[in-house]
Amino acid sequence: LIKIDTYVGRRMDLHCTGVGKILLAFGPQELAERFLAKPVYIRYTRNTITSPRQMQREILKVRKMGYAVDDEEEELAVRCVAVPVFQNGRFAAALSVTGTTTQVPMSSIEEIAKDLRAAATAICAPPTGG
Repeated sequence: LIKIDTYVGRRMDLHCTGVGKILLAFGPQELAERFLAKPVYIRYTRNTITSPRQMQREILKVRKMGYAVDDEEEELAVRCVAVPVFQNGRFAAALSVTGTTTQVPMSSIEEIAKDLRAAATAICAPPTGG
């Protein structure tokens, strides 16, 4: 049994989480610039991004793909997929799904990202009906 170490209000580093990568890629430019000015980042696992150069490449990749992946970067055996939420064309939030590497296999990442994008769009859609 794998216990994912998370709870409401938990603070996590930006460089090793799906939501953090979305915030860096789509959030305020000043946030990314300030973060990239750090010389080194904390290593949590062997997959953790630890340098500004690697992080800059990851941010560009996330922008291009439109989603972010935490592939055992913050916690071993845990994978996360995250997408940006846009409201009126502006970045408003991030939405993510987290599970074990078995629950979130690499082969399903693009499909999960597609479903998350649909959910993100629905969140900001005007209400219908009466």
